[in-house]
Amino acid sequence: MDIQRLLHEHDFILAEAAVTESIRRTGEAALDPRLGNSLLIYEEDGRRVLSRLYHDFIALAREADVPIVLGSPTWRANQERLTEADIKGDVNGDSVAFLKDLSRQWGSWKENILIGGAIGCKNDSYKPAEGLLEEEARTFHGWQIDRLASAGVDFLLAETLPAVPEASGLVPFHRLSGQCLLS
Repeated sequence: MDIQRLLHEHDFILAEAAVTESIRRTGEAALDPRLGNSLLIYEEDGRRVLSRLYHDFIALAREADVPIVLGSPTWRANQERLTEADIKGDVNGDSVAFLKDLSRQWGSWKENILIGGAIGCKNDSYKPAEGLLEEEARTFHGWQIDRLASAGVDFLLAETLPAVPEASGLVPFHRLSGQCLLS
């Protein structure tokens, strides 16, 4: 995906919004208490609900003729949480593959769909005192970032980080590959 071209050609890029919160409010699929929506790609109902939500956002972007950013359902899919849940598979890679498959369903318009590898905080995003220090963040988030970059995300999307030092720890990762930027 040529993110620079899309940024140059468009004044506005739509982003999907509150996928996890939408699922929580409708109750259409069960969210994992520690991993949120990360495991839904492995369940029939979860895939159906995620697909519908993402397709609805893509349809809106297409109707408005603007590109769209889809965040992978990996906000809580860090090494620590996956290990605690005894998950052995590549949740990050599988989530990116799920979104790539979904975007291919839009034919040539898929060139307007950007996939951001979503990274979340280690602790409570509403408690800045629980945020990681810069070096801790680099170590903690590196494992997940490596998997998202290897899966071929268009960029990294750091969401709801509780404090600047944790966000600062992610900045060096923007050099992982030519296709991966930190947002």
